Amino acid sequence: MPDYLSNVRNGYGRLRNFAKRIRNQTFSRNGSGNSALRYSPENKSSLPDRKRWGDPKSYSPLWSSRAEMASGLIPDGMSILEIGVGAGDFRKLVQGRCRYEGADLAPLEDTTLILNLETDPLPDKEYDFVVFLGVLEYIYEPENAARKLCAAAPNVVCSYCCRLENASTTDVANQRGGMGWVNDFTRDEFVALFSKNGFAVQSSGIYNKPAYFEQGLMNFKKTILLP
Repeated sequence: MPDYLSNVRNGYGRLRNFAKRIRNQTFSRNGSGNSALRYSPENKSSLPDRKRWGDPKSYSPLWSSRAEMASGLIPDGMSILEIGVGAGDFRKLVQGRCRYEGADLAPLEDTTLILNLETDPLPDKEYDFVVFLGVLEYIYEPENAARKLCAAAPNVVCSYCCRLENASTTDVANQRGGMGWVNDFTRDEFVALFSKNGFAVQSSGIYNKPAYFEQGLMNFKKTILLP
């Protein structure tokens, strides 16, 4: 009986925590027209986590393979702006053959520009490619961020952990909230962020696919000149 009561109390505790998260979230429409869970920017947790990303231990060595895949999409001699340099895995792969500039919320090196994608303008320069890997999951206003990124270069290389269509709302909230992610686009919804800015997918692949999401690596190219 004590074990049963303990399980019941734990279950109610999980439900209360989930309800608190839901109260701090809003529902909105996205580019594809399907409903999707969105976290409210008014929540105090929307403050940028400089402490987390300023700690080298926050960066997994496993992410180096993602950087290697992304670097293979960049031809030699290109100019690149990377948002979210992190431990510098992508930079190390392209710096010797491309003109590279990097920016990060909490840079680990002095040569990296300090930049909050939510609030700061991007450098007023022309680039061939904008690259961001594992960044947009943490952005509270991804539509605005996508507009900024699309205005900076005619080519975009990025990764994103896309919500699976058949995943339940509870599973999505628990899984993504535990990661610190604050949005939950499906693949089609994520692509729509860029297509509405005149960009089309040139290539895409799956880097990682756990139970509730699939992490895609995508290469977008500007195909339409918007007014």
